[in-house]
Amino acid sequence: MSTAEVKEFYKNHSQRKVLSPRMLKIASYFPNYLYGGKKILDVGCGNKILTTFMSVYSAEVDAIDIEEDILTYESNVKYDVVACFDLFEHLTDVPRAVQQVVKLCKPGGLILVNLPLYQDKSQPIDNLVHKESLSGLGELVFLERYGFSENEMYNFMVFER
Repeated sequence: MSTAEVKEFYKNHSQRKVLSPRMLKIASYFPNYLYGGKKILDVGCGNKILTTFMSVYSAEVDAIDIEEDILTYESNVKYDVVACFDLFEHLTDVPRAVQQVVKLCKPGGLILVNLPLYQDKSQPIDNLVHKESLSGLGELVFLERYGFSENEMYNFMVFER
């Protein structure tokens, strides 16, 4: 599948405005990590439902998705919090994405990650990414495994840069 086809798939996929139990679970972590008006970047924002939830905690929430090439995105802004919800499994170059996310986060900032534990074959790109491969994001300060069935399990992780 070409890059253009993948982008079109995810663009169409993100048109669905569904508030799923998974999104509500992710949003339930926000009060612990987004308080205090921090500058936030939502990387891989999709339909921006979670971006909207984050904007409750901060007036400064930026968002980028697959239309912007996440691997080459440049910004002079350094963020207090970089959110990567359901992102890494959709990228072919995870080590480069980790480097990019670190560049966007302030030293001492937080990187929030939601990562499925199982591969979803319905997605054009869906790689199984182990939490150990994300160690370059910083120190893992929080990890919780949650799920809705045996086949739908996730890790919610917080790294301190």
